[in-house]
Amino acid sequence: MTRKAPRKKPQGKKPLSPAEQFLRDHEVTYHKRNGVIVVTGELDISKDKRAKLGWSPLTELPDLSAVVVEGDFRCNDNLLTSLKGAPQTVTGFFYCYSNWLEDLEGCPKKIGGSFSCGRNHIKDLTGGPAEVGGGYNCQSSPNMLSLKGAPEKIPGDFLCHEGVLESLEGGPREVQGSYWVQKNRLRSLAGAPRTACADVLCYGNDCITHLEGAPETFVRLHTDLGDFEKPEDIPENLRLSPETRARQAEERRQAAARELEQNILDATVTSRPVMVRKSTLSLKAVPRP
Repeated sequence: MTRKAPRKKPQGKKPLSPAEQFLRDHEVTYHKRNGVIVVTGELDISKDKRAKLGWSPLTELPDLSAVVVEGDFRCNDNLLTSLKGAPQTVTGFFYCYSNWLEDLEGCPKKIGGSFSCGRNHIKDLTGGPAEVGGGYNCQSSPNMLSLKGAPEKIPGDFLCHEGVLESLEGGPREVQGSYWVQKNRLRSLAGAPRTACADVLCYGNDCITHLEGAPETFVRLHTDLGDFEKPEDIPENLRLSPETRARQAEERRQAAARELEQNILDATVTSRPVMVRKSTLSLKAVPRP
């Protein structure tokens, strides 16, 4: 008699991962694609959205590093001190402003839309995206002294006004929108982008006494020293710093001294050289005594 194989017990559903459970708690629709969790549309875990669902503000992100957001990601107005655990990919905007972030580590290196990290406690932009598809907003950050870590190119506006920024070094080299750095603590425009395709606002920086380093291309330059529509409109006395003027004067003095020294070496000697002509001498035999 043939013995029947024992029937397999039906297996229960595979438990949700912490990331999936978090998305369900926040009423976010998602699907899986080759093992990757994909959110199509907006992933909103901002303070307001959480409050509507009865949740308190976030103090840290769950591990969403396996999540791809095909849309915008919002985690603004929470109590986050880090972006560790942020989604690996965001094709739209990335909003993390008004938190307690101390750095931007954990942020995706490429963001499809604009990036906004203002009103945080970051000291610079290290760890942030190297590439954005829109604007970049890091305004009103009370501890940010440097633009180190900013992308080389900003396809939209670059907003870094109303802070304590002391230098523009390390910032973007090309801004295809407006460039706002007004009301900071800048001493010069050294490090400003070479190209700004719209307005440049740098007024409210009381220590700026010259406009050396200003962009070579802009629509209008707004400063405490005047407003200008093109670089040629900047007065000659404002184009260079006193240090640069002094250095250029010293370089001219040294060049003149070298030229004078060379002229002395090349000068014609005042005494003419003695010319000796060859001549044929006839020698007569002298008789012996």
